[in-house]
Amino acid sequence: MYMTVRRKIYDLKFFFGIQWLMHRRLLIWIGVFMLAGATIALITVFNPGVNPELINRNLIDTNILNIITPIARASFGRFIAVRLIEFTMVATFIFILCQTKFTSLFVFPFIAFQASTITINLYWILARLGLFGGTVLFIFYLIFFILLLAVLAAKSVFIMKQCAILRSYGFRRGICWRGFTKTICTFALIVSFIAFLEWMSFWLVFSQFLWPVVFPM
Repeated sequence: MYMTVRRKIYDLKFFFGIQWLMHRRLLIWIGVFMLAGATIALITVFNPGVNPELINRNLIDTNILNIITPIARASFGRFIAVRLIEFTMVATFIFILCQTKFTSLFVFPFIAFQASTITINLYWILARLGLFGGTVLFIFYLIFFILLLAVLAAKSVFIMKQCAILRSYGFRRGICWRGFTKTICTFALIVSFIAFLEWMSFWLVFSQFLWPVVFPM
């Protein structure tokens, strides 16, 4: 059992090492734009004129809104659906952008926007809920958002590389659509697992102390 686990860990390290060597330039650029997006968001939210009420509600993550609203909206299916719809929309948008070499460059500003939105969400949690209700939620969602950003980076690299092949050889001969679909479904399963962790965290942690603060009896 120990040797099997150790071998699996070694295989994963080898896999990620190979992926890094193959795509490190693209991953570095994605990391730079994520950092730029987060920096712009921090400059924005620390402006004295900005407060939680002024932040557009559409920028706030839907699952965070589900958590701080009545129990009917905090269902398992809703958590999963929100993440899968978001995943599908982002993947589709990146795929469309990558159909030409010029428009594929706009993937990087889009990734920066995603990172800035996440940063604004983390600020909003603390500003809206305060230290008592917001700190634990902030810590959990910092972890969840880091995982989602990792999936976004991997998904973006995969789609950009596949679309580069499509631009050279066309839709019919460019790539194996079965393999493409399998990889996208794998990403979707990872996102669904993250949503499952969100839901479990809500029922085991957040609902025990957060609702009495947001909706006092």
